[in-house]
Amino acid sequence: MSLRSFIKKSILTSFEIVGLNAFLRKHSKTPIVLFWHGVSVHPDIIVEGESFPASLFERQVKYLVRYYEVISMDEFYKRFTNNCFTNKEVVITFDDGLKNNLTVAAPILKKYKLPFTVFVSAQNVEEQKRFYITIPRLIIIGAELSEVEIPSMNYKRKINSLQERIMCAREIEYEIKYYSHEKANLIAAELIESIGATRYEELCSKYSNGDLLTWDDVKELTEHYECTIGSHCLDHCICHSAQDAIVIEEQLIKSKSLIEDKIGIPCNYFAYPNGNFTDESNEIVLKNYKMGFSTLVNTIYSKNTNISCVWRMGVPCDMLEFKFFLSKINLNS
Repeated sequence: MSLRSFIKKSILTSFEIVGLNAFLRKHSKTPIVLFWHGVSVHPDIIVEGESFPASLFERQVKYLVRYYEVISMDEFYKRFTNNCFTNKEVVITFDDGLKNNLTVAAPILKKYKLPFTVFVSAQNVEEQKRFYITIPRLIIIGAELSEVEIPSMNYKRKINSLQERIMCAREIEYEIKYYSHEKANLIAAELIESIGATRYEELCSKYSNGDLLTWDDVKELTEHYECTIGSHCLDHCICHSAQDAIVIEEQLIKSKSLIEDKIGIPCNYFAYPNGNFTDESNEIVLKNYKMGFSTLVNTIYSKNTNISCVWRMGVPCDMLEFKFFLSKINLNS
């Protein structure tokens, strides 16, 4: 453990000991919508960083059960529109549509009789295609590349260590988020091409926590668990201002249609990939969904909250941080 990590853990432990977390919980000012991506028994914390260890996830769930009221997305919408929150509410959500949402997370949540929502990227589910945002990590770190070359980015770099691979993957992941959807997919395709299809399939098999739900899996979630299915775009398009407006419209509308066609029930909720939105995308959400969510707004809920981009928060992968994280939300509200 580094000195910085030790100091951070010591501070968070002291907050718990002196009762700061308990005090802030008692004076909660806002309901909370949380999101995870995946939950796995043994995730690779570097390549499969989206997936939390199942043991940690269950501890977080037990904490929520003890101190909060976990409600469904439909109940959250009802209380939101009627402005009748108790400010003890928590909504559990997952992004992307990873298979371990069904195989690992759902049974844990069923054990505690809890509702949850999964926002799926419909075209990725349809094609069983991994998200371009995860490809740099999978290939650069997973394949232990010694050199990375991406023609469309005019990018070339030699790599000599694991730490350099991690930094390189992070650098590309950050940049890829702000390119057009077309270019982001091209970058992912170039990375895959650099190692070949066979090696890529081997990596996907090795790092299976990136596997996606099938439509039969999605149906199973709705039929055997208290699960709501929402949209996360067609194929994880990040709806920033540099994105083509026609692309954004297609992503939001066609994803809803595809989900409804495949599972036979309404898709009423939408979550923005990476949180990015525009005024135009919000208008599309308002016309097609009951409610939309974004990570890039930071405000307590009120009757004036924009229902197309309601605040939602990613969960930290540490129990002490998780407790303080929930308390800090109220400190900032």
